[in-house]
Amino acid sequence: MADADVLQWRVEASANGYTGASSAWFVLATLREFAETLRAYPLVVGAKIASGFGADPEHLDEEHVGVDAYRVGSRGQVGLRVRLSTPHWPDDRVEAQQSVELELLTTYERLRDFSDGLVDLIDGSAESARIEEETLV
Repeated sequence: MADADVLQWRVEASANGYTGASSAWFVLATLREFAETLRAYPLVVGAKIASGFGADPEHLDEEHVGVDAYRVGSRGQVGLRVRLSTPHWPDDRVEAQQSVELELLTTYERLRDFSDGLVDLIDGSAESARIEEETLV
């Protein structure tokens, strides 16, 4: 696979006082497909993406970046479950690995804007894609 077919996606996330960051390599076509999935209304069950160590993205040996998108309730609230972990190399102590898992509640409109930002990131016309938390009351 050529370098132009992959992107190292650095993800920084924070919610409710918890913060984490990590990066992983993603096949551009897979990342674009995930971005398109985020535009669906209602959100597709099982909308997710992950990367890390391992040849099979469905069964990674070690996940460094994982994002699941899902519906929350019936009022238009959606959630992103974000999992971030540093790589664990053979000479590293297991205890030295850092990880965080958090939920970011948001809306379909913000999810659609994030999808557009991801596509711009993939196409090289943006340096980042951002999504903000928004909790419906």
